[in-house]
Amino acid sequence: MTLYAKSDGTTLLEHTNHVVTAIDKIARSIMPSLAEEEFQTAFHGAIIHDLGKAHPFFQESLKSDVISLNEKFITPHRHELSSLLFLPLFPHNEWGMLIDQVVAHHKSLRAIKTGKGRGLLDLVSEYGDDEIFNRHSTDWEDWHQSTFPILQHYQIDTRPLKMIEIRAAFDAAVLHCERKRTGRNFWRGLLMAADHLASALQEETEIRVERLFRLPNLNAFEIRAVEADASLYPLAKKAISSSKIHTLVIAPTGSGKTDYLLRRCNCKRIFYLLPFQASINAMYLRMERTINGVDEKRLPFELKTDIRRIHAAAQIEIDNAVEEESLLQRHPGAALKIMTPHQIAALAFGISGYESLALDIQGQHVILDEIHVYNEITQSMVLSLVSSLVNLGCHIHIGSATIPTVLKHELLNRLGGEKMVSEVQLTNPELESYDRHKVFLLDDEDAARAQVELLIDLGKRVLFISNRVVDAQDRFRWASETFNETPILLIHSRFKRKDRAKLEKKIEDYEKNQQPCLVISTQVIEVSLDISYDTMVTDCAPLDSLIQRFGRVNRKRKHVQDRTMASVYVISPKDSTVSAKPYNLEILKRSWDNLPEGDILHELSLQDRIDHIYPNIEFREIDVHLIEKDGQNILQQLCNLPKSELLEALEIESASVVCERDMEIYKQERSEVRQGLEIPVSPSTLRTKFKIWRQLKLGSYPFICPDGCYDENIGFTLEGDTNPSCIFL
Repeated sequence: MTLYAKSDGTTLLEHTNHVVTAIDKIARSIMPSLAEEEFQTAFHGAIIHDLGKAHPFFQESLKSDVISLNEKFITPHRHELSSLLFLPLFPHNEWGMLIDQVVAHHKSLRAIKTGKGRGLLDLVSEYGDDEIFNRHSTDWEDWHQSTFPILQHYQIDTRPLKMIEIRAAFDAAVLHCERKRTGRNFWRGLLMAADHLASALQEETEIRVERLFRLPNLNAFEIRAVEADASLYPLAKKAISSSKIHTLVIAPTGSGKTDYLLRRCNCKRIFYLLPFQASINAMYLRMERTINGVDEKRLPFELKTDIRRIHAAAQIEIDNAVEEESLLQRHPGAALKIMTPHQIAALAFGISGYESLALDIQGQHVILDEIHVYNEITQSMVLSLVSSLVNLGCHIHIGSATIPTVLKHELLNRLGGEKMVSEVQLTNPELESYDRHKVFLLDDEDAARAQVELLIDLGKRVLFISNRVVDAQDRFRWASETFNETPILLIHSRFKRKDRAKLEKKIEDYEKNQQPCLVISTQVIEVSLDISYDTMVTDCAPLDSLIQRFGRVNRKRKHVQDRTMASVYVISPKDSTVSAKPYNLEILKRSWDNLPEGDILHELSLQDRIDHIYPNIEFREIDVHLIEKDGQNILQQLCNLPKSELLEALEIESASVVCERDMEIYKQERSEVRQGLEIPVSPSTLRTKFKIWRQLKLGSYPFICPDGCYDENIGFTLEGDTNPSCIFL
């Protein structure tokens, strides 16, 4: 009899093999100091964790409608609880660690802050221990020996297990779980990391784990620092060696902050955190080209650094009006991982998978790029993450063009003070050499469009920046009718990821061609795109964000003596809180009032201007969501907090849609192909479609939108026909 682990035909032995391979690699890489007996326990955990899938109910569920199958039983079945019944075949001194690995690798031990749960303690509380034991040991004599070939494959001694001893094992597991205190559980995190990795890689597990946990090759940044002109890139010549483990670099855009921070990251792996998901592609390509080379200088596969980008912040599952966000840890071991802080939010909020994430990131380098741009709630989350990362022994490196003094002091406090943080800033003469922009103010949209027409007539390469996607789309339609021969491009966050990559390449091509062009964008161009256009017309944004935007104009200096000023134009903010979104209207007004009309925006004046706009920062209270108090984890072991709380608290863009024409490809493909078809959209944008559009229960759980909602030039929109043929009501 062949036992299966997954509905795709993966056998239980195959999946167990994959998890055994993964757990050995992860354990020996993350915790090389473990005793050999503990590695043996990890090995045993991988073997036992899914043996309960041999239960007839689970095997039937792989080929039947699970919902109708469950309706036949009052008591739920969890395969991991059936796995616990095999404990008597393993050394008794390992039972506690094996239970930790097995019992909650899919569900929290008990529901926290919610009603009904499906963890072991929830089920025992609701149905009683006798009923739960009987449900998971049904027909035991008929099926448990079918697992023996798997156990024997790993030289585990087998024998028929009697009901009395498996009941004793079950009771021991319940008692063990009831006695669990607070704290992060190493064994749960280890098994979950291995299980998720093996499920993703499947038959490729054995080959691909060999590249995991290698250090990044950062030689290219050292070479660039040696070759850099000190007058143009002063950061390249500033010392990176310091006894202080953390870093804070405040320097203008285009000054080489990224290179400096990466040079500080020696002998460890790197987590690079960007503020916007939409910036991930550009930074990934930038790192790939620099580290692994291009064309004839491309490194061979075996020498390449394992660089990974994490796109989707989450999965949103809508089922009977219940919204669930799943921040499961993405697979561990990358040399350089490019992501947003939302992907590691589980560390501070105790979301499912936080133990696995902690194992992957502990003691590593974490770069926080442009930490000032987050909204109030997300800023509070990032500060909480900084505290969590410090507790995990991470080396934290922060780079920013500007930062309010009050935020700087808060960061220094959380990082352990000046004795722990190497602060790097440019001298006044060095800052003066970065004066590059003369600011002009525009009254309204009509004035802005007229200015764009004038700049195009003058042969300029123009950036036209919107704060909202719908405004950018409207401006693109206008420009398409207005300019017949000028290349025009629209870019924002709501494109298919594969199309966004092409658009970002076009932005670079437009820049290099030195011909008149118009790029219409949202704030996605603020971070990570290394471009230098002639001029810009932009909606008013907070001054720190405007400085980032201005950094895409007249960015690349050829001579310090060349003080050529580029004109940038800022549109007056509208007098309404709705039109100000996603920003705070009062901050927009203060930023507008602090812009030098018709004059140079001097780098030496930026700190005073920023502090005038942000004299105080109201750090939002989010303690109710946090699992650490005074540096101690207060969450019960083997438990995690409900995921839906982050939806409202963080307002993250975590839903995704896939066009109807791409649905079948999405079903058949995996990983990068799927990601390329996804369109990230905020849950609030889709709220009216949750009950109408079909949702796929795979990948990032995307909603299927009608093909009419997407245009390769415009991106995703809810205008027109929004009812796909695969609609369900």
